[in-house]
Amino acid sequence: MQLCVAHFPILGNLSHMEKKGSNARAIGPMSLATSAELRAEIARKGYSVQQFARISGLPVSTLHKTLKGHRVVDVEDVFSICEALGVDPGALIDMAAENARSALDDGMLPGGREGMSRSEEH
Repeated sequence: MQLCVAHFPILGNLSHMEKKGSNARAIGPMSLATSAELRAEIARKGYSVQQFARISGLPVSTLHKTLKGHRVVDVEDVFSICEALGVDPGALIDMAAENARSALDDGMLPGGREGMSRSEEH
């Protein structure tokens, strides 16, 4: 099922693009789109954040910040979450990348598409 960027309001919330802490990285469109995909998949399975934290073994605070787009999404966390959900991490990342590209193309997010070009554009 192809999901529309409109299903991911977090992509339009640019307040998360700021850096926090001395070593913090900016939270960009790919992290926001990945957060939205993870959140949607967890909701489809019917879990609350607290329930899923117990299942996945991730701390509730880490999972909450990841799903809300309040931190850069860690690839190891994506794999742990996908494993606990029984979903293919590659497919989830592909969907997130497509949604991030669409958000940029539609002007929903500032910035360019550096590093996010579609394979068919090469």
